This record gives sequence, structure tokens and C-alpha cells, in this order.
Amino acid sequence: MAGIKFIRNPKSRKRRRWQCTKKVNLYVETPDKLTVSKTRKKTRKTRDKIAKMDSNTKRKILEGQGVLKENSNAPQELVDIILKNLV
Repeated sequence: MAGIKFIRNPKSRKRRRWQCTKKVNLYVETPDKLTVSKTRKKTRKTRDKIAKMDSNTKRKILEGQGVLKENSNAPQELVDIILKNLV
């Protein structure tokens, strides 16, 4: 992305359009139904595992990932919100 620059198009001053000086191609891959169902199943299993864990285990997971510092005084509600949004 470092070599991509956007310049003002001199022909369209009223609309203030910008144009890219490099040719950029975007490829969007759409997964098939099997991939989507496997991903949803894995996410559901992970959420169930986290729901069954106690608070100390949840904190250790976040400390291991580097999200929380060791021996942090973060309230348990905050830890739950972080884990809920990560999964």
C-alpha cells in the first residue's frame, strides 16, 4: 500500500473526485456453504467453551494473548466483554 497515491482529478473540480495513480485489482473470494457452516460450528464451540470457564481461566487466556497485563485489576465484566467480542 505504500506505493499507492491518490490525486485529484483535474477534470472534475465540482465533484472533487480522486483517482488512483496505480492500477489496483481487488479479488473477493466468496466461501462455499461447507466452509461457512464449519466456521459457524467452530465459533459456536469456542463460545460454549468460554462460557463454561471460570474467571481465572478467562484472565489467563487474555494474559497469554497479550491483551491483559499480568495481575491487572480489570473488572470481570470487562474481561467478559473482551472475550465476547474476540470470538
